[in-house]
Amino acid sequence: MRFNKTNKDVTRKMEWFKRNPQFLDGYAKTPCFIKSDNGFWRPSRCGYTDRLENAGVYTLMEAYNATCHSGPEKQVRFIFPSRNTVDSLTKSLIIKLNEIQKLIEL
Repeated sequence: MRFNKTNKDVTRKMEWFKRNPQFLDGYAKTPCFIKSDNGFWRPSRCGYTDRLENAGVYTLMEAYNATCHSGPEKQVRFIFPSRNTVDSLTKSLIIKLNEIQKLIEL
């Protein structure tokens, strides 16, 4: 699985992949977030959120297959998170898990 190794998130419109399908195979398993006009897609395509930490993580191929039927009016784009974003989301998740553990121990 490839990751974005830059310090900035990389965003590509789904329409870009329609015009450049040769990139789908090489990056098919790359993790990304899906964002559309309704917000970030939650895990398992179960609704939308405006918070990245609540968004689902999809492979590029999953994201493309789930959205390729959409027209440009939906503004579908795939966000490949930077290492900084991954680190930030990881810290946020650890804090949440610690809070849950404290509640369980009560």
